[in-house]
Order: sequence, then C-alpha cells, then structure tokens
Amino acid sequence: MKGTVTCTLWLTKDKSKIIAVVEFTPIDKLNPDEFADINYITQFLHSAKKIVNAVGSESRSWGGKMFAIGWRKAMVGFQLIGLYRDKAAIDRSPEAYDSLMRKSGRASNILGRFFRRLANFAFANNQQSMNENSIPSIGQPGFGIPLGEDDCAPNLTFTTDGFFNQPHFDTEDLSEFAFGLFTPVNKTDWSLPNTNNLSPSRGRAFVFPDYRCGIDLSKNNAVVKVVWRAKEVRHCTLFSADDSVYNQLRMSLQINKKTANTSHDIKSGAIFNRPAYKDEPKEELYIGNVDHYVRGLL
Repeated sequence: MKGTVTCTLWLTKDKSKIIAVVEFTPIDKLNPDEFADINYITQFLHSAKKIVNAVGSESRSWGGKMFAIGWRKAMVGFQLIGLYRDKAAIDRSPEAYDSLMRKSGRASNILGRFFRRLANFAFANNQQSMNENSIPSIGQPGFGIPLGEDDCAPNLTFTTDGFFNQPHFDTEDLSEFAFGLFTPVNKTDWSLPNTNNLSPSRGRAFVFPDYRCGIDLSKNNAVVKVVWRAKEVRHCTLFSADDSVYNQLRMSLQINKKTANTSHDIKSGAIFNRPAYKDEPKEELYIGNVDHYVRGLL
C-alpha cells in the first residue's frame, strides 16, 4: 500500500445507502502530526485502563478485555450521571487521576477530528444529538459545559488483549453511525509499533457477516479508521491467535440512548420525577464529575 486508501461499502445496489466508509493508512505513511496524535491517544488509553474497570458482559465480549472512559448513566445511589471509574484506583492516587483526565480533552478532540474528516454527515448528526440532549463530551470534566468543535460522543470504548465478540446490532445506541479506529500497538506501553518489525496476527478481522465482507487487520501494519451503520448492520470482531508481539487496540465512539435520556432529563429537570429520585432530597443527589471523584466523595 503506497499511502492512504479510502473505500466505501454500499448497503444497496443503487449506492443510496452505505454500510461503512473505511480508511487505511500504513503506519510508515502516517505524517508526523497524525502519528503523534494517534500515539497520544493510544498511550492515553494505556494509562486510562488503570483508572476504569473492565466492562463485564457476556453479550459484549467472548474474549479479551473491553474498557470505557467518559460519561455514563448513574451506577450508584443518589448519583444522577457520572464518569466511568475504578474508585479504589482513584482513591489511591487522586492527583494522577486528575492529571490524566486533563489529557482526555485532547484525546477526544483528536478522535472527533478524525471522525469529522472521514464522514462529516455522520459526525454532524452525532454532534446535533449531543446538543439536543445536553450530553457531555468525553473530555469534559463536568456536566453542562458547551460542546467544542470536535465533540461528538459522551464516552469511548476500547478493546484489547485478543478481544472478540458475537455478531450484533448496537440497538442501545441513539446514534445511527459509530466511528472506530483500529491500530496495532506494542504490548508494553501501547505505543505505535516500528513497522520495520512487522508481526502478523492470523485471523484478526472486523466483519459484517450478513454482507460477507469486513476489514482484514491481520497484517498489523496500518491504522484503520471506519464509520459504519452500527444500529442497522450486524458486526463483530473475529477471534485471532495471540501470536504477535503487538496488541490490536480498537476504540469506538457512539451515543448510548440511556446516557442521552439521562442527560436530557437532568437539563430539563425531569429526572427528579423519576421513581428512583422523586422521593429523595435534591441536595443529596449529585453528578459524578472529575472534581467529585478527586475529592474522594461517593
């Protein structure tokens, strides 16, 4: 591959509806700025996995590990909405958590910019949904902050360690399209690899089984960006042998319906009429933001 290649997978013969837009860039063809940006994200996520719990769900994963960072619906009593976290890890080093979260804004902006450049129409739809529902962005430390130019999702999921899962639709998402980025990373620190030492992984692929097509990730020599119709088209990551010196890091941006509904109701005040909260004193209800966690509160 000489340079960046972009292709479109069509859902209909008349090319009126797409499955996905895919962009391949060999690592040795990345320009210095893009190499630095992707390396920033991968190493940020390497640090982030230490302060969030792995997502445990048989329906989401058959193997490997999945993590999430950013905003999600409340998971503990009296909390209205909060950030993904590993409370014990944050309590051990709140300063390190605070420092890391200050870096999340740049990571969010980089991914949003990649998304916008690859599929501006899908990016614009996501950002409109964010604004209409008052949804906070990944890199925002608190609720109610205006969105920036590249903000487009409340959270980021990322997978590694041979992750694979069953074919599925993302029916719990509000967004029609998801943005994904796949890249090989060094196992030690998740930095981008030296392409002079390629190490393939047999069978590694992200596929759309109902259409008998997908993305071959086995060569471990390229960064792949993809925007796909995640709610309507079944997709999955295939099992691959763990015979490479590299991990395959996959990350995706989507908008979950529950996070959207919760954000909308917080902004409107309707959340206080929900059965879980209507009988609780309002002064005891809170938003789990960065400051709240750094101060060691619930």
